[in-house]
Amino acid sequence: MTRLFKRLAIAAILVLPAAADASVWKINGVFSDGTALAGRFSFNVYGFLDTAHLTTQAQGVFTGATYAVPSDSASNTAFGLDVNQHDYTADLHLGFASDITTATGSVALLTSSYECRGSGNCYNASGGDVRYLVSGIATVPETATWVMLVAGLGFAGAALRYRRLTRA
Repeated sequence: MTRLFKRLAIAAILVLPAAADASVWKINGVFSDGTALAGRFSFNVYGFLDTAHLTTQAQGVFTGATYAVPSDSASNTAFGLDVNQHDYTADLHLGFASDITTATGSVALLTSSYECRGSGNCYNASGGDVRYLVSGIATVPETATWVMLVAGLGFAGAALRYRRLTRA
């Protein structure tokens, strides 16, 4: 039984630092037209956007879009994220209430966040269409969540092993 706990401790030591560095944010939001924004994104160890897969739904003039990094261009600050589709026909600007490069738990999306289409990267405010977020949140699992996951898997493995030994 002590060998099992040693293995569990080693697994936790190996898994937890990697889990903390690879924080994947999940995002859910609602636009003013009632459609949804959903997806995920992550940062590298230097605080720059590493990957993203964000989707918006179709409504009216908006056909719905998928914003994927690294194929689409993107930039970020500690409080914002900007993703342009590769052909610059759609752009997604997200603002956050807290520093998303270091925060854990959940962070509210600002209502100044928006998606625009047909305005050449949204720089021409008079051209194209814009829809704003009315609510939204981004969440990332906290370190305690990873600890509970590893411990739960370890205890499940221990129970299966104990069961197998008692049958023999």
